[in-house]
Amino acid sequence: MENQTVQDKKYNIYKCYIKDDNPLYNTLDEWSHLANNLYNESIFIMRQLFTGLTKSSDKRQKLETTTIENVLKIAKLYNKNIILNEEYRLVNYPFLDFYFKKTNNENYYSSLPRQTAQSVIKEANTKFSDWLKALKDYKKNPSRYTGKPKMPKYKTSGGCATFSLTNQDVVFKKNKHNYIIKLPKTKATLSFNKKLKNERLKSVNVKKEYGTLKVTFLFENLCDKKANLKSGVFCGIDLGVNNLAAIVTSNGNSLLVKGEFIKSKNQWFNKKIAKNLKGQTIGTDKKAISSKALNNLYKKRQFFIEDAMHKVAKKIVFWCIGENVSNIVIGKNKGWKQKSNIGKVNNQNFIQIPHALLINYIKTIAEKIGMQVVETDESYTSKASFVDIDQIPTYKKDANMTYFFSGSRVKRGLYKDSLGRIINADLNGAGNIMRKILADENIKVNVNNLISPIKLTASEIYA
Repeated sequence: MENQTVQDKKYNIYKCYIKDDNPLYNTLDEWSHLANNLYNESIFIMRQLFTGLTKSSDKRQKLETTTIENVLKIAKLYNKNIILNEEYRLVNYPFLDFYFKKTNNENYYSSLPRQTAQSVIKEANTKFSDWLKALKDYKKNPSRYTGKPKMPKYKTSGGCATFSLTNQDVVFKKNKHNYIIKLPKTKATLSFNKKLKNERLKSVNVKKEYGTLKVTFLFENLCDKKANLKSGVFCGIDLGVNNLAAIVTSNGNSLLVKGEFIKSKNQWFNKKIAKNLKGQTIGTDKKAISSKALNNLYKKRQFFIEDAMHKVAKKIVFWCIGENVSNIVIGKNKGWKQKSNIGKVNNQNFIQIPHALLINYIKTIAEKIGMQVVETDESYTSKASFVDIDQIPTYKKDANMTYFFSGSRVKRGLYKDSLGRIINADLNGAGNIMRKILADENIKVNVNNLISPIKLTASEIYA
């Protein structure tokens, strides 16, 4: 079980996994294939319109011509005017929905629940629309991007797509011992044995994952009462590998959450997976072969990571409560995985540890009790001296500027301030992350706590 906050409303999320011997497996597996097909068909129509409408009719490819003719034919039946030309090349979701109805698309009508099909079309249309917006912004502000935004691609042909069912399609009722969930278009049911209190089912999400189907239930909590935390105490969090989280509060306290246990366990899984792959691919020209043993390894690694991150997030938030923190500032940069350059092995560890998942868990738990959580750019926070209150520059791509700071990193993990004191480098970064949001006069610096902070180890995390 895990919790999640969405759009300022509190939701509870519960998961279960369906194996291929479950009566519901074949139905849900078929729907995932149909959702994949419908998504690709939606993308196909929008791609053909986008490329075909820029050409004269004699220059279009056959598929572009056929698609444009079919869309224009259906557009005549639509109750709203559809403008399609070189300037207006994107149809909206309501029209796509209408188009698939009128063409009796088998993926739309045959087996998929209606609202599920509509959500798949909407997802494809949103991605295409977002791409066009990004492309327009890229032409004006190319420095904001790592490269030119690419047109949405198709999902793997014949593959599976994640899909959702709404509470209008799903019947959720209580029997004598637990809850029963009845899905549309099938007589098979799911038994749900979680204890619910003042919760209402909002949606069901289904994802094919490592040979099983992960079913996620989203419940709205109808009694959302949050604590009124207005202490004014802030904390900054710097995320890493050996130190999974370095935390500094505005009242001068510090905490290091050690991450070696996640790194070592992750390395153990990688070795097991590599050994399994090597054994299966010897004598073949294939790079990887899927198997039950491999899927189990991937699944176990995912379970371990999710469980560890959730436990770490809870410990962090509970520590913050003890420090009377009401505002959490987390350092995060766009593209930090692509740009990370901390050595080959460290880069691999950094990229394989899902810091975004940890951030989401921290947000979920903290916001649930009334804390405010914000993310901020962490540029120059590792170089500026927190103790010396160095000015922290704002990063600008291609800016030919040289900055000088009072201190410097003497080696990995340590930072020397202007007086020669050696403090923890990650805590120095965490303090500066907090300074990105909170004025310096509201921050108390305790050098001793930066030199010898409290440390949270694996044994304490799992206690």
